[in-house]
Amino acid sequence: MLHQSIERPLPLQVLWPVPSFVRLDAHRSGRRGRRGRSAQRSGMAGLADGSPIFSEEAWSDDMPSELKVQDLEEGQELSGIVVRVVEELGCFVDVGADKQGLVHATQVARGYTPILSEVVQPGQMVQVWVKTVSPEGRLDLTMVDESQDENMAPFKEVDKDLWLDAQISGLHNGGAFAMVQGPNGEGPVEAHIPISQIQDGFLEHPADVLEPGQSVRVRVVKVEGARLSVSMRKLSARLRAEDQDVSSLLEVSPSEWFTGRVDHAAPFGVFVEMDVPDEDSKVVGLVHISEMREGRVGDPAAEVEEGQEVKVRILAVDKNTGRISMSMKPIPTI
Repeated sequence: MLHQSIERPLPLQVLWPVPSFVRLDAHRSGRRGRRGRSAQRSGMAGLADGSPIFSEEAWSDDMPSELKVQDLEEGQELSGIVVRVVEELGCFVDVGADKQGLVHATQVARGYTPILSEVVQPGQMVQVWVKTVSPEGRLDLTMVDESQDENMAPFKEVDKDLWLDAQISGLHNGGAFAMVQGPNGEGPVEAHIPISQIQDGFLEHPADVLEPGQSVRVRVVKVEGARLSVSMRKLSARLRAEDQDVSSLLEVSPSEWFTGRVDHAAPFGVFVEMDVPDEDSKVVGLVHISEMREGRVGDPAAEVEEGQEVKVRILAVDKNTGRISMSMKPIPTI
């Protein structure tokens, strides 16, 4: 069933009261089930008066405890109590440490969760895993056991420039969820499309360009445990640089001309794709803004169009990074 819930962004300064409550015991367990010491605290220091606080404060408010957040390890399994549920953000969980942890909305369950309060409620005991601990001591948790990732196998070796069929299953402030077919018809598997990966440029809300049930084309960005992240944006040439083989171009003369196609423009120049001579492969290089033509160039995008055929010369090749520097300017005369 497709999810029809579409939430609009919350105001930046949303306040909420934190209720006074008596904390249950929260025990610490090791990586994937190893049990360890327990820690107990009664009450929320400084918060029992019900005064409103910002979410960041609830996340990082120090409390006396034997268990320190900085002692936790990535992937460690913990038991905790849901302290607060904030739609579109996630839920704060007390795991018995000196700081609460945040389970982001996308980490509460495997699939899209339009209404968090229907899945988790304050006071509920939950199993969580440590996702990250920031240098500042911020604790990010997940309620998804990422060791159960057998459905992700078909997507782990997929090329990042391979387009897959998908159907939008839900929208939220931070992006969209889509049911994605595997490269050989496997699945479908639900994946997340971050809002930054829906289109080039600024997008206020996914609902402005997408709707549940819409068919789209996506490519795999990352497989993390049982989580699949995909993009609707064309793969940036800059992301492919380190993967391309440039060894056959190391001895190319800067006076030799090649035919290429504009991949995309950037504020500092244009990326050009070209066929490697005598090989069945392609490479992408950068024509810096200063090498596009004689004279000053204000906006590279105003000079060329995507897909446009251009003549380029190779000025430099970095074998270690795969970066190729190109020029569209005539060969200098002595």
